[in-house]
Amino acid sequence: MAIWGKIGTEVIQSAITLVDQLKHRPPTAYPSSGAFVANVLSRVPSALPPQTQTHGGTTYGHLVFAQTGGMHAIMKISDIMPGDVVALHEARFKGRTGSLGLHSYTLEVGSAGDPLVAIVHEFEPKKGKIKVFQAATDGWFRQTVESTMYKLDDLKSGTVKVGLDFRLCVYSFLLTGHF
Repeated sequence: MAIWGKIGTEVIQSAITLVDQLKHRPPTAYPSSGAFVANVLSRVPSALPPQTQTHGGTTYGHLVFAQTGGMHAIMKISDIMPGDVVALHEARFKGRTGSLGLHSYTLEVGSAGDPLVAIVHEFEPKKGKIKVFQAATDGWFRQTVESTMYKLDDLKSGTVKVGLDFRLCVYSFLLTGHF
């Protein structure tokens, strides 16, 4: 919790500020969801920018949670917290919505080469719901940022990965003496 108190609050405040700014001016073009996340992280002075790997992927800090479709969490080092970065790789969600569960839905996001990357702004562990800020396209094909909810229990295929800037965790430990 102390880690999130130092790190997550800076990242989520940066995301909220950026979302509020976008409401009052023309939309900013984000060519990908990763560009939005990189912009948010660049506004936090001590944040580690996204790291491009030699195999072609991009990492967003230390992996703290991972889930593959059809399974419960395959890796959970920490709870998902606001300010964490989530990447959805070929994620296919299928489930029911509504208070009585009468409406079914299917949703596919991200791809192998271009995962959907977003900033977590809320997480409900008991319901497995994760709410994120992500780059989106409105009805006029303009880029904007929206708040979207994904239910992890409805993940049927693909992968969900959540990262935390581990460099900031170490930095926080050096400053305070505890995580």
